[in-house]
Amino acid sequence: MKKLFSLLVCSLLFACSSDTDDYRYSVPEIREFSSAKTFGDSLIYIADSLRVTDIIDQSFSNGRNDGDDSSKNLQFHARGRNSSIDVSLAFNPTTYGGKITVGCRPIISGSDYIVFDDPKFPIEKDGYVLSLKDSVKVGNATYHNVLIFDASKKDTNVCNMEKFYYAAEEGLVKIVTKNKMEYTRISESEYEAIKTANIATQDSIAQAVADSIAKAQADSVAKALADSIMKATQDSLERERMDSLYKALETVYDSLSPNIKDAANCIKDLGLGATLSNMKKCLE
Repeated sequence: MKKLFSLLVCSLLFACSSDTDDYRYSVPEIREFSSAKTFGDSLIYIADSLRVTDIIDQSFSNGRNDGDDSSKNLQFHARGRNSSIDVSLAFNPTTYGGKITVGCRPIISGSDYIVFDDPKFPIEKDGYVLSLKDSVKVGNATYHNVLIFDASKKDTNVCNMEKFYYAAEEGLVKIVTKNKMEYTRISESEYEAIKTANIATQDSIAQAVADSIAKAQADSVAKALADSIMKATQDSLERERMDSLYKALETVYDSLSPNIKDAANCIKDLGLGATLSNMKKCLE
C-alpha cells in the first residue's frame, strides 16, 4: 500500500519520472540544425541587386552533446562589417520539445529576443513567423534545410530587417531589408570582382567631378582676365596694353595648370568620401 501511494505521488508531481530531465527536440527537422557538422564558413560575402556588398562574420558553437543529436544545442551569430545586419539563432532542447530563440538586430537585453517554444513549422509568435523549406535557390546555389524568419506581417517590426534565410549546413544565405532590398550570398571571387568594378566606377566618377571643378576654376580665372581686358579696351587703352593683358592671360593659365592638376588629383583621392568642405580644401 505504501509503495502504491509513493507511485501515485510520483505520477502526480512528475518528480520520479526521468522524463523531467530528458532534454529533447520533439520536431525531427530541428535536429538537422542542431547536429549540422559541416557548417564551417566563418566569413561569407553578400551583395544586393545594386551590387552593394558586405562581409558577414558568422560564428557558431555547440553545447550539450551526449552523442544523441536530439539533445544537442547550437548557438549561431552573424554580423555585417559594413551594414546593420545582426542575426542570432539558438536551438535548445527542452523538457517540452525544444525551442528556437531568434535575434534580428543588435541585442541590448533579453527582451530583444523572440522565442519560439515547442516549434512545429510554420510557427507564429506575436506576428513573427518561422518556416522551413527543404531547399531554397539563392543565385546559382541551392541550399537545403533552410529556416526562414519572416517579420513582414508584423505591425511593429523591431528587427532591422524583414526576412533572413538560414541553411542548416551553411549558415546565413539571404537577407531581405525593410525596403525590400535583397542581399544574397555570393562567392569570394564574385565579391572581389564586384569590389574591383565598384572601385573603377567610383574612380571615374571622382575624376569626372575633379575635372569639372578644375575646368570651372580655370574658366572663372579666364573670365576674370577677359573682363579686365574688356574693361581696358573700353577705357581706350593702347593696343600694346591690350596685347600685354592677353599675354598675362596666357601666363596665368600656364602657371595655374599644375595647381589645377593637383586639385583634380586631390579630389580624385577623396573618392566617395568627397564633401563640399574637403573638396574646397583641395582647391585652396
